[in-house]
Amino acid sequence: MKREAMMMGATMAMLVGVAGSAAADDGRWKITKPQVVADTFTDTQWTQRDNLGDVNWNGAKAHCANLDLDGGGWRLPTMNELSQLYSGAQGNKVACGAYQCSAPKAFYLTGLAFWSGEQGDSSSEALYFNLSNGNRYSYAVAGPSYGVRALCVRRRS
Repeated sequence: MKREAMMMGATMAMLVGVAGSAAADDGRWKITKPQVVADTFTDTQWTQRDNLGDVNWNGAKAHCANLDLDGGGWRLPTMNELSQLYSGAQGNKVACGAYQCSAPKAFYLTGLAFWSGEQGDSSSEALYFNLSNGNRYSYAVAGPSYGVRALCVRRRS
């Protein structure tokens, strides 16, 4: 078990290192601090990694609100902000877990779909964005989440 944990840590470090070097040749998306990616076009900062597992909307909101990375102030992105990840990828295909999606190379993502901070037509649904196809969907805010993750954002200070 200890060996598996060491191997997993080494793999994560390698993936983060690959993402860091890939971001250097992209003028828009820059790793500015450990685990923080800046979008220089929209003046926002993103967590470099998602929450690493399925989470419902309520859990995703709590994850971002309670994240203490680099001083806190994190929240779920808007649908427009999530669409910036997709369009800002400029055709780049990156690994999103076991799949491929369109996202800037600076990110380490474990899934294709990400919650927004926006609710749907009713208070029992929230919106999420799929980075494999650029589509928007809604899903129940509570209960199980099938493949939807939390990626956090904040305004640059």
